[in-house]
Amino acid sequence: MKKVLLLISQYFSNFLSVLLIFSLLLIYIMFKVPLVFWVGNMAGRNFTDNVGGLLVGFMENNYIIFFLLPFLPFLAGFLLLSIFIWVYYRHENKTGRVGFRNIILSLLVVFVLVYLPIRAAQLGFKIQEQRDEQISELNNNGIVTLNKRLDKEILKLYQTLYYEGILEWREDPAAVVDYELEKGDLKHLSNGSNHLTLQSIESDESSDFSHATVLLKNKKLQAEIHLMSYWDSDGRVWAVKSYKKIE
Repeated sequence: MKKVLLLISQYFSNFLSVLLIFSLLLIYIMFKVPLVFWVGNMAGRNFTDNVGGLLVGFMENNYIIFFLLPFLPFLAGFLLLSIFIWVYYRHENKTGRVGFRNIILSLLVVFVLVYLPIRAAQLGFKIQEQRDEQISELNNNGIVTLNKRLDKEILKLYQTLYYEGILEWREDPAAVVDYELEKGDLKHLSNGSNHLTLQSIESDESSDFSHATVLLKNKKLQAEIHLMSYWDSDGRVWAVKSYKKIE
């Protein structure tokens, strides 16, 4: 009986080892391949998926139903078999080690197989953001809107935090752009050698909004960053609204 159990365990172990290596390779590719290679080709307002896009699409939409759920019972069976071998033959060092090793292998495979669609969903969100940005550039004279819901209420919240001494740096448009380049919505425009110049500040008396433009220059590109502020008064705060790359 022990020989039969070990033989079955060996077949499953070989298969799961290959599956684990292949899955880890996919995760590595999703982290290392630059986003631009996942976006696909643009035709009009639509994109055609490349191999990477098809892979992400499968992971997001069909992977769980057509692979993960049907495969989990077999994986659970192998895990139970490994636990049985480890416990029942624990006094036999060689056989017990086989069972324990296969338990660890099973748990690693479960983790990787569950993490794959999570990583694919994260990557899919970034791909869609990049596609939306390209469509926006094409159809809005190159102006890319970042905060479509930026309104008085959000700026009022920033204003309140400013008065509390939390967001004092938001009174400087260049400082706001610098923050967004480092940690926020403009990270993809940064390359570590950013030079910022405040070009203009204008007030719209009819709407109580103010507008500012900051010029960004680095080794990669030049861009005009547009900001908005509500309440034309002392201590007003700024938020990035859009940007436009300069050819």
